[in-house]
Parts: sequence; C-alpha cells; structure tokens
Amino acid sequence: ELSWSKAIRLLQVTFMFSSFSFTLSREGTLGREDTLGRESTFGQENAEELYLREQSNSPSLASTPRSTNALLRETSFYIQRVWKPAAVVLGMMVGVAALLQMAVFTGHSPGWFLTKKDDWADVGYGGGRVAQLRRCLNKCLEANSRWNAARALGQLGAKVAIPDLRKAFHVDSNEDVRMNAAQALGQLHAQEAVVDLRVGLLNKTETVWVRAFCADGLGMVNAIEAMNDLRNTLGSSSHRYVRSHSARALGQMQASPATGDLRRALREDAEEVVRSECARALGKLGATDASGDLVAALLHDRSAVVAANAATALATLGTPAMIPELRTALRNSSRPAVRAGAAEVLGHLHAKDAADDLVIALNYDNASDVRKSAAFALGRLHYQQALGSLITIMGNSNGTVLTAAAFAVTYIEGTEQGIKFLCGGTSAEKVRLGAAEALGEMRATEALGCLKSALIDASFQVQVVARKSIQMVQQQPT
Repeated sequence: ELSWSKAIRLLQVTFMFSSFSFTLSREGTLGREDTLGRESTFGQENAEELYLREQSNSPSLASTPRSTNALLRETSFYIQRVWKPAAVVLGMMVGVAALLQMAVFTGHSPGWFLTKKDDWADVGYGGGRVAQLRRCLNKCLEANSRWNAARALGQLGAKVAIPDLRKAFHVDSNEDVRMNAAQALGQLHAQEAVVDLRVGLLNKTETVWVRAFCADGLGMVNAIEAMNDLRNTLGSSSHRYVRSHSARALGQMQASPATGDLRRALREDAEEVVRSECARALGKLGATDASGDLVAALLHDRSAVVAANAATALATLGTPAMIPELRTALRNSSRPAVRAGAAEVLGHLHAKDAADDLVIALNYDNASDVRKSAAFALGRLHYQQALGSLITIMGNSNGTVLTAAAFAVTYIEGTEQGIKFLCGGTSAEKVRLGAAEALGEMRATEALGCLKSALIDASFQVQVVARKSIQMVQQQPT
C-alpha cells in the first residue's frame, strides 16, 4: 500500500519529470530564437548562392541536402508544438494520480473524504472504496491512515469489514487505531464483537481512550449483557473519561437497573464530565424518580454544563410540583445557566403561571442565553401577550435570540406564519432556522411541502433543521 514516504517519492519523480520537460522546451525555444536571429544573414547568403547557381546551371537549393539551420528550425517547431504540451499533460496526469492515491491511502481524513454528502448511503455502489479501506486498515504503514480507515468503515456502515476491525482492535499497536476500531464496531452494531469490547473495557492495562470507546461501542451495540461491567466502571474506574463514557452507554442502552448508580454519580462524582453524562443518561432513561436529583443539579451544581444537561433531562421528566422552585430560580438566581435552565423547563412543563416571569426575563435579563430560553418557553406556552415583545426582538436582535423569537412567533401565530418565515424568500437565516424548528415541533403536516423545499436552502443549518422537522412530522401518530 502507498505510504507517505512512497507518495512523496512519487511526487518528487513527477516534479523532476515536469522540470525536465520544461528544460527541454526551454532549450528548444532558445535554439529557435538563435536560428531566427541568424535568418537575415542566412537570407542574404542564400540569395547570392541562388544567383550563382542559376548563372552556372548548377542544381537548385531544393535538390541539395537540407542545411543544419533548417533541421534546427524543424526540431524547434516539434518541441514547441508537440513534445512540450505532451510532457506537460503527462506530468499533470501523474501528479493527479499521486494526489488521488494519497487522498485514499494516506490522507489525514479519508473518512471525511469518503463520506461527504450521501456516500454512506451507497456502500454497495462504493464497494471498491470499502475494499481499499480494508486493505489500508490491514497494511498501511502510517498509523493515521489506519485509524482513518477504521473510522471511515464505521461511517460507511461496511459490515463486511467487521473481521478486519476486530483484528485491528486486538493486534494494532497504535492506540488511535484500536480506539476507532472499537467505535466502528459499535456503529456497525457488531454483536460478535461484544466480548472483545467488554474485555477492552475491563482491561486496566489498556489506554484510557480505548477503554472509553469500548464503553461507547457497547452502548451502540445495545449490549445489555455488559450492563454490570459498565455499572462497575462507572462506580470504580480511576479515570473520569472511562466513568463518563460508561454513564453515556448506560443511558444509550436504556439500562433502567442502573438508575441508582447514575443518581449516585450525579450527586457525588467530583468530575464535571461524569455528572454531566449522568444527567443526560437519566433523561434518556425517563427516570422520573430522579427528578429531585436533577432539580438539585440544575439549581446547585457548580458546573453550567451539568445544569444545562439537567434542564434538558427535566424537560421530559419534570412535574408540576417543581414549578414554584423553578420560578424562584428564574427570578433570583445569580447564575445565568440556572436562570436559562429554569426558563427552558418551565416552557416544557407548560407552566402558564410562570408566563409573566418569562416575559420579564425576555425583556430585561442581561444574559442572552436566558432571553433565548425565555423566548422558546413563551412560544411553547402560546402566550399571546408576549407577541409584541417578540416582534420587537426580531427587529432588534440577531444570533440565537432572533432564532428563538422566530420560533415563538411561529408557535403563537400558527403554521401559516411559519411558512412565510421559512419559504417567503425574505427572511434572514436565523428567522428561517427558528421557523423550521417550530414547524417540526408543532407537527405541522400542512408545512411539509415548505419544509421539503428548505432542504435546498442556501443555509446548511436550515437544511439540517428542516430535515429533522420533516422526520418529526412524518413520524407523528396517525
């Protein structure tokens, strides 16, 4: 397989060939100029010679052998018109071939290179690329080529490569290769690799990131048989990333028996990244009995990230009983993350009693994240009295606050207004984003045509949100 060193040598040969071609053409040009420089003298001598030959009835010049200058002129013509263009074209072809080989075998990110746009969807058509990646995973000399090949195989959904990925996970000496092989096996839902991933997770001599990605792989495979392994590593591993990835995997596999372990880690773990993943996992588990711990994390945890993830979990797990405490936090907390989280949860709980508190936050809070969360919440409450403030914000704001205001106006005024925002042709990108998100959350079937047209919006972000909203509309209960 082509390694970096071989690719560089190939490029060097290409440049040498191009330099030789240029030198050859340059010599031809000089020869032509030298020949043309002597044409006037040669012309005079030629005329005299022709006159003497005519006088003596000697053979004409055309019947004599060609002169050296004539041969030079012909050689220069061929070099300029034939050999030089041919050499340049050949050199370019060799260079392009070398670059393509480097992109496939030694590029910094063949996974990105091969999965742009919709390449992941036509793996059957792209079987040749999968075969190249498998060869590279097994034989490429450069470690970055092998781990990129492993990552690309997972992104492409190439189940045929599972044996190669398992082999790389066991025998490759490079940590990044083993790490990406573990992740790819999870993406491929490789049940036959569950034992490999469990062994990697529990192997304390393995590197931290390989163990962490083994946990991720087990979560993606939904390996319930590994639940106790993950619970043990969450409670006893010495490294925060092994614990946090174990928490993530437990949430992903919907491991309800691990709720107690996740609640305890949310309360007691010293590391922000672990508490944050525990809050997220409890939300995925739908653990209503953990709502008290999540409210405490939202209001009192010193980390803004933990507070934000707790708020996201409470958006689905919250109960009306916690509304008074959340309203107090929105009004009085000195921390913007707490106020923003409280506003978000109040919106999801449809807390009509908190509408005035949310309007005050929308108009007067100094933190843009709080104003954004208040706008989203007022939209979900369909609070008509906030419409004037929201329209004013749309005229004076930008960024995420503008997106939230457009979301809220769409929610309050209805589907028709959202369609005008998204497909009217005059709205700013942030307004289109807010409208697209609201139409999806509202399950607005009459906006489906507009959402589909937004798939070719000039903004890639609008395209992504429109695609997600289309899925939400189409998946609603019939």
